[in-house]
Amino acid sequence: MALAMLAIALWLGNRKSRTYRTRLAMSSLLLMAIGCGGGGSSDSGGSTGGGTSPPVNSTVTMTLADSKTTPNARVNATATVTSSKTPTGQVQFLAQDYLAVLTALAPLTNGSATSQLPNLGTGIYQVYAEYTGDSFTKASRSATVPLTVTGDGFISINATNGPVSHATGLEAQVQ
Repeated sequence: MALAMLAIALWLGNRKSRTYRTRLAMSSLLLMAIGCGGGGSSDSGGSTGGGTSPPVNSTVTMTLADSKTTPNARVNATATVTSSKTPTGQVQFLAQDYLAVLTALAPLTNGSATSQLPNLGTGIYQVYAEYTGDSFTKASRSATVPLTVTGDGFISINATNGPVSHATGLEAQVQ
């Protein structure tokens, strides 16, 4: 670019001449034609000739080492991220309608991350993985995978109708 600017400066010569404006306009067109700035459009993403392409879509699939467990057993969850570009970034595991995140962010290694789920109480959980995305790949979320934690539990039921209130409880077993 510096060489092109030097050539144009020499070509312009005396700035006080009548043809200065004509030569200046022609030199601007020449710079645009050889790609040294001055406007124009480019397919590379920006008007400056540089730029980056937008992030591509990603898909997350999640598996559990066991779909049924007991309250004190820990289960490994694995997320695999696929994309047309190599995904980096991190994954975390969550459960639908569960207020806390199940795991810390885990970095992807060769497109996958595995984390150990915490001890969960008796119940059926819908676990999913969230990929945070990176500069080249959009964030995404997996479908939910059911995790059943077997055991005994107690369900409390409270009913109120105006001034009348009633409470009862049920023993339950998840298998």
